[in-house]
Amino acid sequence: MAGARKLNVRRTLLVAAVVLAMLVWLLAPSSDRNSQYPAATDSYPESSLLNVDWTSSGFGVGADPSNLTLAHFETAILAKKELLSQTEAQDISTLGKRIRAYVKLHMMLLALHDQTRRRSLASCASEGSGCLSKDPNTESAYARLVLDDFSHLVAALERSLFQFFGGNISTPLHLYSLFAREPRTRGIVISAGNGHVRLAMVAIRSVRAAGCTLPIEVMHAGPSDLVQEFRDKIMSLGDGYDIVTKDVYQFIDNSAAGIGGWAVKPFAIMYSSFAEVLFQDADVLWLGSPNEVFEDPVYKSTGTLFYMDRRTLFGVGEETYNFAVSVLPETMRNPVPEALKSQNAMLAGKSSHQQESGVVAVDKSRISNIYGLLTTCKLNTAETRDKAVYNRVFGDKETFWLGWEMAGMSAMDGMYGWTPWPMIQIGYILRGDQDAEWVIKEANWGVPYQGHENDKDIRRICSLQLGHLDATGTRPLWFNGGPLRDKFLGAASPVTTPTHWAVEHHSRWDLFTDNIACLYLKPDTGPDVSNDGTVTERPNIAIEFELDHGDGHSVGRTKMSYVDKADGGFGGALAHKLKPKELKLFDTLKIWWEETNR
Repeated sequence: MAGARKLNVRRTLLVAAVVLAMLVWLLAPSSDRNSQYPAATDSYPESSLLNVDWTSSGFGVGADPSNLTLAHFETAILAKKELLSQTEAQDISTLGKRIRAYVKLHMMLLALHDQTRRRSLASCASEGSGCLSKDPNTESAYARLVLDDFSHLVAALERSLFQFFGGNISTPLHLYSLFAREPRTRGIVISAGNGHVRLAMVAIRSVRAAGCTLPIEVMHAGPSDLVQEFRDKIMSLGDGYDIVTKDVYQFIDNSAAGIGGWAVKPFAIMYSSFAEVLFQDADVLWLGSPNEVFEDPVYKSTGTLFYMDRRTLFGVGEETYNFAVSVLPETMRNPVPEALKSQNAMLAGKSSHQQESGVVAVDKSRISNIYGLLTTCKLNTAETRDKAVYNRVFGDKETFWLGWEMAGMSAMDGMYGWTPWPMIQIGYILRGDQDAEWVIKEANWGVPYQGHENDKDIRRICSLQLGHLDATGTRPLWFNGGPLRDKFLGAASPVTTPTHWAVEHHSRWDLFTDNIACLYLKPDTGPDVSNDGTVTERPNIAIEFELDHGDGHSVGRTKMSYVDKADGGFGGALAHKLKPKELKLFDTLKIWWEETNR
């Protein structure tokens, strides 16, 4: 008994000494506390986890954190002042550095969730004593304080970068933990406001008609954005469980986020209840099944699938190009790696458009995608988007790939992926001398296109409908622009009834009011079209390219090249007739559209 009492006394004294040491250390001025860490340097070596411009290959998601030592955490704490200092919203380069630093520090924090590793680190009296303790039950007060200080630093940096966290989901780690658990759920997310209700209802009918039974969440921004009457109409399409509406404001602090309109989209993805999300705009319609997106090899490999916009419409201006490059780590800016340029027309300096965000697929059970999506959300918050982003790119659409790159999750390292196929135009055949606006808005092929009277031999495909191919590149999978010939005319517009589609293939575009676009076909190809709109196929001219489309993409994305209007070429866009099964959808659209008005 006496021996046991002596042992308890020793333990009590030891605990008291440790507590006293902790209090003295915590109450000391910060300069004195920092003096216990290794001396700060003006720059970090390449091996440092605080070298914030390391590429993801240096310390990627799959990196083994077993080489972490207490020194890494001490070094991180030394960067606290730099990481938390205020910066201008316009300074995208510095924002990128801090987000990449956050990603690396957060990975270190995740490593501490391994209790064996944490105990090993916490047993270090100092870096000089090493990190392997013969007695894992012996903990150093100093080491524990370092790790606690580090955790507080990550939390503070997180709050400074992502102020929009609020409600029941307080941190990115909490969010990630919801999606990482099994079984993982899949679903479709649509963002819609009062002005999009009829479009969204037709979109939902399209999903179900394609044989897809995945649950659907329609996200809106506040109760007035989608009033109860319209929420009820949308949910009437389901059984009370498979189609629901959700207010994204219930999950975030919108006084900090300030989101609405386009900016809602990444937040809708982030705060949907599904681990694997297929997001679609309210005006997206399906010729194939949404299920195919989740089976796409690119999605299976990266947990993402991004689609391309028209990339030969406008060349990229210097300011937009510099903005896009500024999100990259400095080591990837001058020059931008060829492996990245080959996948991205904007970073190749050829196009002001790269991504089309009508459909975006993200697997949130992968932590790399949480980091990318977090950054995309940041780029769409009010101050950042208004002062730095939307004045350089068109709305939200480019912010997805920009967010992944800014977070250090680069396409060059396979951290997100593009479909290998360019976009397609789905629409009506016009001659070069026919006015596209009259054709689309009034179904009148007889009005001359002023100044182009001599262009009778030119063929174009014109419409508001931009589409995309399936994983094989052989057939249309989905398109946006909605069911109307001109959605901007609202109910006054008739339902669209297109006849053909063509792959962009570096061809020239014309753009008119209401986003009416015309894709020029390869010279001496395409059907004849009369002034009453009658289309006559020309034999041996309009060839169905089932595998190649003549665009070179089927032989590998590294062989892409971009041709803009200044190069004058019409490219090789070839007209393909819509097949009977595809035409059937457009016959059905009129019925669906009329039903939404009841």
